Amino acid sequence: MFIFPEQSTIIGAKGKYFAIATKEMPLGANVLQVKAKDKDSGDFGKIEYRKNAWTKAADEYFTLDADTGVISNIKTFENVPKEVLPFKFNVMARDNPKAEDYKTARASVVINLLQKDNQLIVEVADLNINAMSPLQARNLLSGIEEKSGLVAGLEKLTPRLYLGENGTLESDTRSTNVWLYLLDPNTGEILTRESQPVKKAIDNGVAIQAPLIPAEQPRRPQLAAAPLTTALPAALLALAALVLVAATAATIYICASWNRYKKHKEQALQQYGTLSMSMAPPRPPSGYESSEDEPAPRYETQVLNMAVDDADLQLDFSSNNHAFNFHNVQYLSKDNGERSPTLSETATTARAS
Repeated sequence: MFIFPEQSTIIGAKGKYFAIATKEMPLGANVLQVKAKDKDSGDFGKIEYRKNAWTKAADEYFTLDADTGVISNIKTFENVPKEVLPFKFNVMARDNPKAEDYKTARASVVINLLQKDNQLIVEVADLNINAMSPLQARNLLSGIEEKSGLVAGLEKLTPRLYLGENGTLESDTRSTNVWLYLLDPNTGEILTRESQPVKKAIDNGVAIQAPLIPAEQPRRPQLAAAPLTTALPAALLALAALVLVAATAATIYICASWNRYKKHKEQALQQYGTLSMSMAPPRPPSGYESSEDEPAPRYETQVLNMAVDDADLQLDFSSNNHAFNFHNVQYLSKDNGERSPTLSETATTARAS
């Protein structure tokens, strides 16, 4: 038969093991240990534990040691689907496992996931944690069960906690806080503090309350230093923006200067262009240096006036045609402007003489 060291006084909880698991529970933690005993001794009194009516969820999260009856978790409880809670399965104990003639016993196991909204406390004054025995704790839970009609389970024992002047949690080692949870006796489901059965129990005078929550301390604003990976791109962007602004200003300045230069050049051409066109070109340099004592020589330009008869204007340049001949050229004298004899006439006179 199975042994229940902390058996509930609620009739619906008779012959059942109740246990809790938490999200912070590591892999391989001992969640619960079932235990059975046999009146026989020796090999006939040896007990072996086996799974019985395990659900798929139970097989996924738990394992059973056949020799010790320890149930441990093979998966964490961080993301347990709500629809599989609570875990319910059976454990079978068998004596004399090697013989054909053996006896068996079965016990139901209910495992709930404990969370913060399930936690309740009872303050016990003038009794420190070391002085409170498991039996005293169980008697306290039995009193709560009688008043509430709910199954009470023990979570832990701690020194009494109270709020200090600054809203922080302070501990009183002279007293004890009994941490507990309440279960529905029919379904075995763990109850929250806001559930109707728990509120009803409190209204009926059950001395249970929610754990104290420390006051939130005001946070001082802190200027976190930007990491290098964030500051470097920001600095590069700022530098790029500065370069862009400088380049834009330089471009505007160059364009304005060029426009001023073009305008000044046009004004200069309008002012000095007509004057330069009206001025005589400079006299070419002479081979002589000019001075007051020895002025540079001046050159006289003479115009040659040639008188040509219309009859002489012929285009026959043959040797027989002497109408246009070098010897027929007449020159005007410088003194009286008379025509000088031609070379032909001079030659004829010379031959006659």
